[in-house]
Amino acid sequence: MRTAAITLITLFCLKAFSQQDEKILPKSLNYKQIESAEPREIVLPAFSAKEWASLDYNDEKNGHMPKYARCIDTDISPRNSGTWTVIPGLGRIWRVKITSKNALALVPLFDSLYLPEGATLHVYMPDREETFGAFTHGNTPEPRAFCSGIIHGETCILEYFEPIQETGNGIIHINKVGHAY
Repeated sequence: MRTAAITLITLFCLKAFSQQDEKILPKSLNYKQIESAEPREIVLPAFSAKEWASLDYNDEKNGHMPKYARCIDTDISPRNSGTWTVIPGLGRIWRVKITSKNALALVPLFDSLYLPEGATLHVYMPDREETFGAFTHGNTPEPRAFCSGIIHGETCILEYFEPIQETGNGIIHINKVGHAY
């Protein structure tokens, strides 16, 4: 069962990579006041290397494949976290910073994602050395589970742009974040 779950997550990630539009840049790059402002941060529960080493040992003992990451349950959405910034006459931008101390990489896992027409989603490192997106309505024509990909480092930022005519129509919910160790 766990092997199937890892395979599905990997397939979601591969599918997400193939559908992003790298020509569309994060909207915050056009607005210095947004780009320079720190979004609200969510710090995930501390990684217990001892606890997860024990889980790895049990997995190995039971013949399961080795893991590179463990999922941390979350409840992250524009309704309960992050920072909204209104761009008059254009729309609004939601950003949230997710940190999991000592992670080698993070994997945001969406249990529901829907981007309306004109909306974009990017996931990037704070220094933007690594950026995934834009994910658009073409990637998410109906609400579904989604994986944006593996972002290296212990912190990532999610940025969602919603055009004014679609205010409130997007669905973004992250129910797990993979912590690569």
